[in-house]
Amino acid sequence: MRNPFTQKLLLIVALLCTVVLTSCRDKIEVAQIERVATFSFSYDNLTKQFAENAYFFQGKTVLHEYEDGSSELFTRYLLTASGINDAGNTYSINIEFDLVNDGTYIGIYRPQYEKGIGGIYSFNYLENVSGNYKSYDLDPASIGEIYFRVERQNMEEKLVLGDFYAKLQNDKKPEEKIIFYEGTFKDISYVLE
Repeated sequence: MRNPFTQKLLLIVALLCTVVLTSCRDKIEVAQIERVATFSFSYDNLTKQFAENAYFFQGKTVLHEYEDGSSELFTRYLLTASGINDAGNTYSINIEFDLVNDGTYIGIYRPQYEKGIGGIYSFNYLENVSGNYKSYDLDPASIGEIYFRVERQNMEEKLVLGDFYAKLQNDKKPEEKIIFYEGTFKDISYVLE
């Protein structure tokens, strides 16, 4: 008669062998992480808005002239996002920024350009309200607070992640303002052609 401990040990070993042998396969499965681009922001209330589409485009080479008379060449980029807001209106956000074309996008960009870094050329919000478009651009009184930041860049997958903050004013009624806060973008592809 066998010892109960030995019987249990043999049963466990048999189970382990069964699991190991049945889990071996001829094919190796490769898991791939699927990246989903997100672009979100809040404005004038606590409701978070999520864009349906977000794209990153490379534009032309531009010359920026500083107040001291010096100038610098930058490459212009456009981050654009669109969707439907809580009011049911379609919108698009267009952020144009200029930077030194050295392959990295990491940095903080502001409407006041920094030498060797670049800056925000424009930040525009368009909203279709019952067939009438409202357009908002950077509020000149708030230039010092506005920023667009690329915090991380995955060079292998060509993705960027960051945040932004902007105060905008209506083009036709400058007293009508919008404040974008908690603006974030994640896994936006920058595969440029």
